[in-house]
Amino acid sequence: STEPPTEEALAILKSYGYALNRTLVNEDEPMHMARRRALMAPFTPEHLPLYALLAVFIAAMGYLSLQVFGGMRRLLRRLPGPAWVRPAWGGLLLGLFVTPLIVLAADLVGTEGQGLGLVGGGYGAAQTAITGASWLPVGWTGVLFLFLLALAKLVASALTIGSGGSAGDFAPSLAIGGLMGGAFGRAAQLLIDPSIDPGAFALVGMARSMAASRTCRCRRWCS
Repeated sequence: STEPPTEEALAILKSYGYALNRTLVNEDEPMHMARRRALMAPFTPEHLPLYALLAVFIAAMGYLSLQVFGGMRRLLRRLPGPAWVRPAWGGLLLGLFVTPLIVLAADLVGTEGQGLGLVGGGYGAAQTAITGASWLPVGWTGVLFLFLLALAKLVASALTIGSGGSAGDFAPSLAIGGLMGGAFGRAAQLLIDPSIDPGAFALVGMARSMAASRTCRCRRWCS
């Protein structure tokens, strides 16, 4: 059941215009209002060229994804055993690939595997790219961390999908796009403008990556 909105939540919503915020946020979540205010900040046209460059960056990543997915599928078809054993091979290889990475990340940044998104849909990784995390390194180390995490998620997804496992490309495309966009936004923040919100670039990266996965002929190209 949904709790009725508190007086504090109603006051905040009323100050912004109830009808507008009713479509953007849940009225019973005043704890998220600070983040929503930041997202409703004035648009900065000067950043448009950066978003265009991000689109090219994500397009290149999409092309790489097609090559990795197709190559992984062809490689896994050569493994011994009937076709119904292939997902088991994929699961085994996925475990061998991600377990050392999770252990290494726990030693380096103390995540204990949470928020990396290497297994499952990867929504935790996308959330980390948007809002950040206490364990996420700052500066160029954080940029490199998100970029490498995106590449690792790409390989992990290719192992699952390429082996015929029960998975799709929607959630991985969001995670990979978000991580790449987050890395791009943090790099732009360091190089160009400290006022840039990397989370905005992560959101655009998610949308661009998802759009690419919906419109390209992945099945034909990866076969």
